[in-house]
Amino acid sequence: MDMIEHDAGYLPLLKATCWCSTGYNVVIRDINQKQCDEALQYISENVAAFAIKATTGRSSGTILELKIDTFAELERLAPKDCILASNSSSYKSSEMIVKVNDDTKTRILNCHYMMPPVNRVVELMTDGHTFPELIQWLSDRHAEAGLSPYIAVKESTGFIFNRIWAAIKRECLMVLAEGVSTPEQLDKAWMEILGCSFGPCMSMDSVGLDTVALIEKHYIKERGLGSEFTVDYLQEQYLDHGKLGMKSDKGGLYPRSQSVVVPAVPTTAAPGPEKRLVVLDMGLGQPLAGKGPAEIVYSGRLLEVSLDGKTQPLDREDICTIADKLPECIDLDYVEASNTLYWTDRGEVPFGNCLYKAQLDDQGRMAEKPQILAQNYNEAIGLKVDAENDVIYVTDLGGSIWRCGMDGSDKRKVLDEQTSCFTGLTLV
Repeated sequence: MDMIEHDAGYLPLLKATCWCSTGYNVVIRDINQKQCDEALQYISENVAAFAIKATTGRSSGTILELKIDTFAELERLAPKDCILASNSSSYKSSEMIVKVNDDTKTRILNCHYMMPPVNRVVELMTDGHTFPELIQWLSDRHAEAGLSPYIAVKESTGFIFNRIWAAIKRECLMVLAEGVSTPEQLDKAWMEILGCSFGPCMSMDSVGLDTVALIEKHYIKERGLGSEFTVDYLQEQYLDHGKLGMKSDKGGLYPRSQSVVVPAVPTTAAPGPEKRLVVLDMGLGQPLAGKGPAEIVYSGRLLEVSLDGKTQPLDREDICTIADKLPECIDLDYVEASNTLYWTDRGEVPFGNCLYKAQLDDQGRMAEKPQILAQNYNEAIGLKVDAENDVIYVTDLGGSIWRCGMDGSDKRKVLDEQTSCFTGLTLV
């Protein structure tokens, strides 16, 4: 069996890597060649790590008309015995088959992945015409690939879990729209009661509030639900203002970190021309009482302090914050010639487990927003910049040493010892 993935986005990429790791041939199709190139690089670097985790699948955004046209095109191009599966999280595949013939409908179904390999659940659901034997056969293949398949007994918008999740999102938005609580308080209560590491508001920001709104519009249309406290609220309070969630500079339900300098301790003393020390604060030692989820998860900081030797450690009033609200910054390097800071962060994705850079101004403050140069490490830690040869080296806990250009390009693994854990490195 071969697999063709009709998109090179992040989730389709994880799915493709799962199937590659089990020995299947995978073809990725995307209108953006750069997406395909990056997908190939990701799979090459991570396929071994997926070996115990993840058909033809398609993922073409949350727009029904695009899904309908995609299945019609797949019917024309794909072999006649090819299984056509949609990864849609809310639309039933029966809504996407209006342009295909009856024979093709028997091999079309929903095949919704969560986020492999961390979350290995896959939900399978008929389009109303799918051969039952085909669904069971595909469920068995997923189990062989280390995934956890669940079959919906009948058609249902949202399948099994996402139907319940949609109700949770809907009620959370109503709580916010009615002014009953805040995203921070809602998530904090959710995590404390259920023992979760993420709350509903953080999850919605991660997915994207525009996507949340599109999915809820589908439920509104199908069930005749009201939109005032859900879609309308998101549109007026967030989407109209460019607040889409984590993928947006303006944030979403939670605000995003601002690239400005905020003193860690109030001070009127401007940094002098003397030498100064930049240090990393991972944020792990901060008290958690009274803090919301975003403050806990994103509590790392880059700090700057004078080396005048005159101030006692407990009496310092010259500590300045270069950057804050970082996931878990862990190693740091500085290139004097370009006045640029580089650091690794091993925190939670999408903004953790990355290599960062930030351009500083003449006062040692951030001249622009921090930039992610490279990502998808196996818990990035050690960092060393070789400015003379225009390359950067990064180590990770998975036992690898990576190298990339100063702009993050040409990222490649130069050493792989899976029995080791590399926490640092230096150049001689």
